[in-house]
Amino acid sequence: MNDEQSLEGMVVLISPKLLNDPARQRGAVGTVVQAVPAQDDFVVRFKGGVSGLYSSGALLVLKSHEQIYKDVLNSTKELMPFELKALMRMTMLLQSGSKEQMIEAMEIAGLNAELLKRSTEPLSSRIGISAQYQQEANVSLSRSR
Repeated sequence: MNDEQSLEGMVVLISPKLLNDPARQRGAVGTVVQAVPAQDDFVVRFKGGVSGLYSSGALLVLKSHEQIYKDVLNSTKELMPFELKALMRMTMLLQSGSKEQMIEAMEIAGLNAELLKRSTEPLSSRIGISAQYQQEANVSLSRSR
């Protein structure tokens, strides 16, 4: 299986901090339907059939249930009861691993900034696309306009 195939079907959340979102899906959960990591291009499909083209830095993916659980154990005093329960629910959903449960876990992650911070990471970090590459790509895109 190549990288493109392993990324297709991945559940992602469009970063709520994304400034320019032509598809207007900031903060929405979707699924990668086409991936070209070499060009940092990812087509994401959302509910209702809307699709958008994004870079890996704009896409958030869930951390493993082990990472989230470890963070919960180390941060119980810092978390609000709602956040603690939500993160624990997410770890249970992620252990099962079905696509529906991944979507539900991602929807929970998007409920507030603290949950998002503790349970997700940029896809660029996961697949190893460096910030320098993204910066170079943005410069070349702005030059081509």
